[in-house]
Amino acid sequence: MSVDGTEDDPYKAVICMANWVIKYKELQDTATDEIRIPLKVVSEHHTSPEKGKEMTLRSSQPVDRFTAKSAAEMSGCEFPTVITPTLKQNNGHAIYSVLCSQAGWFQCRETHLMFRMKDMGEVVYSTASWAGTFHIPTGWTPAGPLWDIKCPQETLSQITFPHCEIFTGERRDFLSVAHVTVDGVEILSPLEVNDTHVTISITDLSLFGLITSWLSHTIRGQILLFLRPIFEDQERILNVFLLPSNVLLTQVQGYQKDSIHIPTSSVCTLTHEREYSVYCDLEEKHYIQPKKEKFYRFIDVNFYPTFEVFLYTDVKDMNMKVMDQEQGTEVWKRKVKLPAFEKILSHPLEAEQAANFVYKHRATLIERVTLMDPILDKLSTLVHPEACAKVRAAATSQEKMRLLYDITFRSGGTEVKSRFFEILKDIHPHLVQELNSIY
Repeated sequence: MSVDGTEDDPYKAVICMANWVIKYKELQDTATDEIRIPLKVVSEHHTSPEKGKEMTLRSSQPVDRFTAKSAAEMSGCEFPTVITPTLKQNNGHAIYSVLCSQAGWFQCRETHLMFRMKDMGEVVYSTASWAGTFHIPTGWTPAGPLWDIKCPQETLSQITFPHCEIFTGERRDFLSVAHVTVDGVEILSPLEVNDTHVTISITDLSLFGLITSWLSHTIRGQILLFLRPIFEDQERILNVFLLPSNVLLTQVQGYQKDSIHIPTSSVCTLTHEREYSVYCDLEEKHYIQPKKEKFYRFIDVNFYPTFEVFLYTDVKDMNMKVMDQEQGTEVWKRKVKLPAFEKILSHPLEAEQAANFVYKHRATLIERVTLMDPILDKLSTLVHPEACAKVRAAATSQEKMRLLYDITFRSGGTEVKSRFFEILKDIHPHLVQELNSIY
């Protein structure tokens, strides 16, 4: 199977193994036991726990991977088809959808969720809050976003969720999936847990979220940077977020609506309840608060910056690092490029109007914008170098423009789109005039 974009997917190797196991399981008659245990739950119509209700724990029979088929026979697994989702915003809340054209495995490029389809169908999904009208079972803690997943055609049979755990031994049974329904919460025992994903079978759809019965200390993390909106003669303030790797960029952007996301490689390793500090190489003209802060692995929907870096307006780049205070080691170090002050000093309404123009005329701009290299040259301070190189490598201007939308405009926020609009007025003035009659 030809796979769209898997060469850029860090999960490719382990996905293959996960599907290898799944294909093997299809060859077996897997027995399913149901164990019923008491559970306090809250229905969607109550705000306090009820007693006497039960939770169903589905348990799949263990599988010996190598008894029925040899590794050679099973090694020809099919990778999932990687799809760029359609993204809609509803009051700052991101709603994703992917159209799966046939039976098989499909992976969302943005969220790394994977869906196994029995037939063609559309999957629509968005994040929800764990702090709702249901009760998480005692002894369990959320280990990732809570997802509201729908498939109108009812052709979705399995879901694979990305996790951020770093396993240090053989034990992986502390990860499960909570399924929230109108009747309460059921805990679904995974079909498979690999180094990056957890796979479950489903019979009906509503809310799903990874949960853990044991807080592993070290996890895969990420550092996200957002530059706050500024006005003349004010300091810049750079928000620094320390987060688990399976928190979505779009989740954080929903709470940083007027801020500019600063693209940079974000991967790091973080330890739960460990103290960290942020440093930069500027000799003066900056202040960082707090001096140190503990990292907590679970964050639901209130995304507040872990650190704030106060900078004067003439700062264009700096070297930043995050230090583990207990170990005295660097967990993340990058050169950070900031947009020039005069480029981001604009009226918020004007920037929003420019971004709306870029969103509204997507199809026409993909078809008719031809001078892509000069545009990329001017956008280089706001676009990650890897993303910029990928766009330049595309064969046609239409493909370049489409990639610019998919990998940059989706995550870059209002600032990138409004800057693109300003560049477009210089390079394709007649096209802008025709589309918007602004001259």
